[in-house]
Amino acid sequence: MLKLFCTSVVALTALTGIANAQDANEKAKKGAAVYQLCAACHSLQPGVHLSGPSLANLWGKRAATISDFGRYTDALKKPRSPGTRIRSMPGLQTRR
Repeated sequence: MLKLFCTSVVALTALTGIANAQDANEKAKKGAAVYQLCAACHSLQPGVHLSGPSLANLWGKRAATISDFGRYTDALKKPRSPGTRIRSMPGLQTRR
């Protein structure tokens, strides 16, 4: 009985891992499709700025603080509360 239980737990864990991998793969595909909306203006390569700043290593940084990108709007440069960090893309919803 214990052997059957352990086998079941291992099988369930393996199936959960497969499901999580498939879910991650689907999210990556959706993310790549969403990025196509941004690709004309933003690079994913560090330090490669187009008409907008590179999106590499962006999450968790304050808006308009990439030092080697000089085309921020005045609105983005306005002081914000110290806790303002980039955590999502305003106006961009993930489609399901």
